Amino acid sequence: MLLIDRYRQFEITRLIGLTGATSWIVPSQYKNTDYRPILEDVLKEHPEVKNVITVRGQGDQKPFTSLEELIEKAELTEENLSRLAQRRPDPGQVAHMGPQEGRQERPRLSPERTTA
Repeated sequence: MLLIDRYRQFEITRLIGLTGATSWIVPSQYKNTDYRPILEDVLKEHPEVKNVITVRGQGDQKPFTSLEELIEKAELTEENLSRLAQRRPDPGQVAHMGPQEGRQERPRLSPERTTA
């Protein structure tokens, strides 16, 4: 799950409920927003999110996995590169779930397909 930076606990928990997401890639901090407390709140409500990867974090990112650490530890063997190429996502299969305009009690979402 990749989200826009202005989403907070309410929107994120709603998206997880709608999509069944089990993984989340999130910055540790973006501009003035520290995402660690948001992560902790959301994960209390959604323990099914098992894979959390933080991006551009400073210092120890435990209990989460750091993208920079994953990259640093990666072994760039021919086999691993081939496996990675086989899992390359189709750009036509990526969608952004953007909030609809207007006031509703609960946020509604409309998929916005991306094009390659």
